[in-house]
Amino acid sequence: MNLKQIQYVLAVIGLIGILILSSPLLSTLFPIPNGEPFSELYLLGPQHTANGYPTEIGPGKSSFVYVDVSNEMFASQYYMLYFKLGNSTNSLPNPLTGSPSSLNPLYEYRFAIANGKTIEFTVTFSVVSASNSTTQAVINVFQINGLNFNVNEATLLANSTSSGLYYRFIAELWIYNPQTQSFQYDNRFVDLRLQFV
Repeated sequence: MNLKQIQYVLAVIGLIGILILSSPLLSTLFPIPNGEPFSELYLLGPQHTANGYPTEIGPGKSSFVYVDVSNEMFASQYYMLYFKLGNSTNSLPNPLTGSPSSLNPLYEYRFAIANGKTIEFTVTFSVVSASNSTTQAVINVFQINGLNFNVNEATLLANSTSSGLYYRFIAELWIYNPQTQSFQYDNRFVDLRLQFV
């Protein structure tokens, strides 16, 4: 081996040593994702805790919750939340098939979140107009964040098991897919069970 080859081998060994010693610094500058990418969706009650959620709804009764969305997808994401109102007989989103609820969305909220960040916002809701009798309760106009929506799916019929009848206020998380240039359901939802009073 001549002097030039020895210098080359020593230079390569030196560079490898430098890379090994600087790997903790490189991992902080260029993090390598580990684990599965995911999004989180959850509700907090009015006291900013995971309890004390509203349980009743009726004319003149306003309620609110905090909605939080976290992005752990290893990149910034564009999200949409659909808010829906149905009765106890309407189907919820199906986590096994990854399909959203068949209810029509009333309110939509779009936002972007950087990777590793969480966004929180307040959702207020109330019944503006309803009719009820001894046999049924119908919400005609439902308000979300100050906007009124006509509701067609929210009729409760009283019968011998009326204690099991309630409204469901549903929030579904959708994520933007750049390949299809559309939002797709992210198989994340939360719901509140609300008795009509």
